Amino acid sequence: MLAVAAAILVVVLVSGSDDDPVAPLATGEPLPETAPVDPEYEALVAQLPAEITGCEPSTSSDPTATAAALCVAPNRPDVAAHFTLYSSPEAAQGAYDLVITAEGGTFDTGDCSTGVVGEEGWSGGGTSGRLLCNEAPNVQIFWSTAGSPILGLLNAQPGTPVTDLYQVWQSVPVY
Repeated sequence: MLAVAAAILVVVLVSGSDDDPVAPLATGEPLPETAPVDPEYEALVAQLPAEITGCEPSTSSDPTATAAALCVAPNRPDVAAHFTLYSSPEAAQGAYDLVITAEGGTFDTGDCSTGVVGEEGWSGGGTSGRLLCNEAPNVQIFWSTAGSPILGLLNAQPGTPVTDLYQVWQSVPVY
């Protein structure tokens, strides 16, 4: 169980170069263009809103994930968006909970809208979920959506205010 938590944690905490906001995500690299397209990846991308663009198949360090996509956040080409598909909404929420626990965090400790890093619940657009924002090593927002088998992660360069990334997160339509 601890190995799975550590593997999931890599998705959130691995840092990249200052010049490449995409590098810190997943295992850090899009799959080669010659790789066959995975039907699980196609299923993941089909569930994402049209505003999420530039997606490429990616990899995940989480062995329980079924597919991963590396995309561009709406209206912010400098913000990488990573989406990970799980076999069920329960599996996705379990993976989210493991990340919080592995980071030593507790639930309901933050307010990302005001820049207080931590974890909190969110609601809007007729649904709800959980949200984690942090600043180290990169500025990130990691979230779950109730009833969805997808976890999302936005990643920005160090020094980006958490409140700016929170505004980007708010522009991501609910899936």
